[in-house]
Amino acid sequence: MLPIAGRAAPGELPPESTAPRIAEPRVPRVCWSPMTDTNAITLVARFQDAREARTLGPPADVRRAALLVVETSFGDLGAHPRLLDAEQLRELVFERVARRLGAKDPLAALVPRVLRAFYAWLCEHEMVTHAFELESVFDDADATFVDRVRAVRDGERIAGDVKPIVSRGTKVGRNDPCPCASGKKFKQCCGKNG
Repeated sequence: MLPIAGRAAPGELPPESTAPRIAEPRVPRVCWSPMTDTNAITLVARFQDAREARTLGPPADVRRAALLVVETSFGDLGAHPRLLDAEQLRELVFERVARRLGAKDPLAALVPRVLRAFYAWLCEHEMVTHAFELESVFDDADATFVDRVRAVRDGERIAGDVKPIVSRGTKVGRNDPCPCASGKKFKQCCGKNG
């Protein structure tokens, strides 16, 4: 049996391709996705392990404040906190984060200190694109953040941590193939006990 050009004969390995491989460009993920929650939690956990975070106050409050800033950055602005410039950080802090806190929330007094410490830690461990611009935002946050939180009316507040549960798939019928890919009907596989 004669081998076909470009194909291996039975029992032989295929020939190596001589064509150059084209590398696919790596696109940084800056869009919000459900996986970003994991990125935010990991980033905050790494920050909490640093000595900068240990001196700010109770660990639960520091975690809540840092997670509020990071999740708002990923979720509302669609960008990693290290990629924000001064205007975006100002919008994040004074508009988005301030609207997520209640008027009497004790966390409001902690957010400016956590924000400054978080960005100091972030500058040490990652490349913060606009680090030189951010100092003015930190100074403004120290001076006016608590007043801004108190000035937000109740109708303008954003309810935090309320996400509706949305089913992304269609309902599996009893006689449909099982989604676990066993090849059985759903009623004879995963739907047996339900």
